[in-house]
Amino acid sequence: MKHKRSIVVTGASSGIGRHIAETASNNGIEVIGLSRKKIETNFESIECDVSDPHAVKSIFKELKRNSGFDCLINTAGIASMNLFLSTPVEKMEEILKTNVLGTMYCSQNALKIFARRKESLHSSIINFSTIAVPLSLKGEAVYVASKGAVEAFSRSLAREASDFNCNVNVISPGPIDTN
Repeated sequence: MKHKRSIVVTGASSGIGRHIAETASNNGIEVIGLSRKKIETNFESIECDVSDPHAVKSIFKELKRNSGFDCLINTAGIASMNLFLSTPVEKMEEILKTNVLGTMYCSQNALKIFARRKESLHSSIINFSTIAVPLSLKGEAVYVASKGAVEAFSRSLAREASDFNCNVNVISPGPIDTN
């Protein structure tokens, strides 16, 4: 019996996350989309703020109980295009909590599920960064720092996750016309 692929996409209410989720769903992949608000779409949408570790743990516990999944795609992210000197502390914390800690919370909970599988299914974690990291774009210091952290985290996590038949990769797109 062939295994039906299923994925979890964070940040699925808009932008890159929504495009990935809709495209995958249209191609027969079971998609569970996580976002701060539930949306009407062609895939299952679940409300979850990835910056809340308790909410993430609860959702992933439910996902494990229901059907599991093969791939986590972390696209959830926020930015604030401000010069560093004018970026409020609260905005810095929000960016870091969503972009870095949200990616870590979701990855940790997904990897726990992948590590406990009895069957030898291959799994993946795909984290999103940005071309702004190597370009060190002016006006994006906090955003660039958060995505640089995602890249460093992903490189290290890839070494750990390989023990559980799980690949970890990063995609760093350039500018994309989204909201």
